[in-house]
This record gives sequence, C-alpha cells and structure tokens, in this order.
Amino acid sequence: MSAVTKEQIYMAANELAAQGVMPSNLNIRAQLGNRGSESTIQKYLKEWKHELLVMHGTRCTKCSDYCKQVEELKLVLLHVRATMKQYLIEDGKLNAPNETM
Repeated sequence: MSAVTKEQIYMAANELAAQGVMPSNLNIRAQLGNRGSESTIQKYLKEWKHELLVMHGTRCTKCSDYCKQVEELKLVLLHVRATMKQYLIEDGKLNAPNETM
C-alpha cells in the first residue's frame, strides 16, 4: 500500500464534500486511487471532521447530541461545497453557478 499524507486525505475529503458526497474511509480511499491504509485514513478523517466542527463552533459533547451534530456537519459540508464551487467559478473552471462539478 502506498503511504498517503494528512494533506492528501484532507484534500480528498474536501473534494468529496464539494461533490456532495459524505467523506468516508472507503470514499476517500477510492478518491486516492485505492491508496492508503484504513487506519491512516480513519485517523485523519476523524481529525478533518473534528476541525470542521470546531471551525464552525460545534463540539461533540454528548451522545444525545449526535443527531444534531450530524445535521450540523451536513450543513458544514454544504457550505464547503458551495465555497469550493465559487472558487472554481472564479478560477474559470466552472462557467455558471448552476453548472455541476
């Protein structure tokens, strides 16, 4: 197995989120060309998700809050997708806001 870096895993997670796909271990591994160990991807994916939640003022505190936090994470991912789409439009890689990535 080829080693992958934290940065590569974060980039794959961001790309998946921008496509409206929830980043998972399997999805990230596929995005990386079936490279990277399960444990490495899991470690950095967990960090990526935690950083998103912290960046948006959400902390995991109780199991009873799990559903709320999942919904908040979905909103965060939608925000990431919209932001990345805007960057692609500004860079000329997309022509219009309604064009798919």
